This record gives sequence, structure tokens and C-alpha cells, in this order.
Amino acid sequence: MGIFSDIQNRILYQLWKELSGPGAPNTVSKQKILLELGQSYSEKFVLEALKELVESGLIEPIDILLDEVTINREGIKKIEWRVNQEDLDIYKYNESKKNNSNFFESHELIENIIKYEDWILGTLLEKYYALGGANMYELENLIGENINKELIRIVVKELENLGLAQFEESEDEETETGFRGRITEFGVYLHEHVDISKSIGDAPASDRLVKLDHNLPDYKEAVSSLDKFIQDYRDDHQLDNEFGLEKTALITTLVAGRELFDATQVQVSVAVALTIEPLKIIAKKYDEAAVGGTIAALATTVINLLLKILGLG
Repeated sequence: MGIFSDIQNRILYQLWKELSGPGAPNTVSKQKILLELGQSYSEKFVLEALKELVESGLIEPIDILLDEVTINREGIKKIEWRVNQEDLDIYKYNESKKNNSNFFESHELIENIIKYEDWILGTLLEKYYALGGANMYELENLIGENINKELIRIVVKELENLGLAQFEESEDEETETGFRGRITEFGVYLHEHVDISKSIGDAPASDRLVKLDHNLPDYKEAVSSLDKFIQDYRDDHQLDNEFGLEKTALITTLVAGRELFDATQVQVSVAVALTIEPLKIIAKKYDEAAVGGTIAALATTVINLLLKILGLG
């Protein structure tokens, strides 16, 4: 899902929401749309998205400058399907978790989960650096009014399962998400030590999902090698003093990354963050210490195997 697609969905949602119901206006001003989306996107992107929506026949301009726009029948059908589909995808996701199944169909839902995770962790990280990490902070003003609280609930649970943040129900009725939270020390560590850009730069492939065929030899070799590395690194104590508490954090990260590969599809950037980057950190430290060549060599082997099944090798 490209950036314009995301803006377009939000514009359609805003128009659908504001132009529905008794007493609603007939149009929404461009200025109001910019005010709604201006904190998330540049004015240039919003205007481009408006033009594409007009060209797609989903909204209609009242004037050539797009100062006032309205949503038409096709636009209403599209956004109502989108809202209903998201609710359906969430239901499928929850059912797959209940049944211990890793398969659910919506790529877009996975992208939205990851997007929310980024926003929430980013918000909590800012609070951590500015105000300290002990307090719980309200999760508000993440994406304006277009927010699915059930989706937030899923994201909160995922972040807690990964040990990246802690949450509690908010007592403030005005809090949009319904949650307060704080980033954990592990979450801060991951942010400070795992840099996706160093691994894959600006490669567009990092933004996509890849399917995982558990029957392929490459997949089996990659995950079994990762399992072996995690166990070997856990059992190796040559650099325990040098790693300190970092070793526990790295193992936790790798275990969380390994779980991603039990699914039938994975977000490349997340897999890189939770497996490739920690492996590079470990290999570098062993190489610098000039000890335990086996650990460093195995880490490099696993990196190459994982990059191959992620489509980056």
C-alpha cells in the first residue's frame, strides 16, 4: 500500500463521515481536509491524493481549484467496503489467534498493525526521552479521528507479547485509543541498537510482505540454522562479561524474530529488525574480540540464509 493510497483512504473516510447523516453539509473544504491530515502528510501529498481521487471518479470537485469537494456514490461504496473489510479482517485475525493459526488473508491489515506499532512505539519513545520511562502516558492523537480501537487492541497485545511496551486501560474517556502505555527498557534497547537502514538502506523491498513456504528447502535450512544459532549463542559464555545484559536482550529479540517465521507471510522490515540486525551485532562483537569464530561464522551464514528467503539475498 503506497503513501497515496493511505492518504486517499483517510480523505474518503473524512468525507464519508462528515457528509453522512441528517443535517450534514454537502461539501467539505480543502482547508478542512488539510487541517485534518496536515500533521501526518505534507500539503503537496494531500493535494496530489485529492487529484487522484477526482481522476478515479470517487470524489467530485465543486470548482477547478478543489476548494470544495464532495464524495459520490462510488466513493461511498469504496469506503464503506473498506471499513467493513477492516472489521472482517480483524475478526479473521482474532479467530486465527484463538485457533493457533498463523494464516489470515489481509496484507493490508498486517501493514496497518505494523504502522500502528511504529506510531505507538515512537510516541512512547519520545515520552521516555523527554519525561522518563517510569510513568504511563496516554496514547492519544495518533492518527486523528480515523482510528479503529479494536485494531489498537491487537497492536497493544502484540507489543506486549514482544516485550517492547506495557499498557493499561485508560481512565480518561477522551483518550482516543483507550490505552495508556510506556516503552520497556528492551524496547528502548531495540530502538538504539537495531537500525534497519544499515541493513537494507532505502530498498523498496523492505516495505513489502513476503510469503513463506514452509516446505521449501531454503526455508527449512534458514529457520533450523537460526534455531541452532540462538541455542549456540545462549550456551556460549566467552563474551558474557562484554555483552552483559545486552546478551539477554539480543536473545529475546532473536526469539521474537524467529516466531515471525512460523507465519505464512512476514513483513520484511520487521524480520530484518528482529533477526538480521541482532545477528550482525553479535557477529561484529565476536570478530572484534577475536574469539569464538564459530559463533561469528554461524551468524553470517544465518544472515545470508534469511536474506535469501526474504528476497534480499
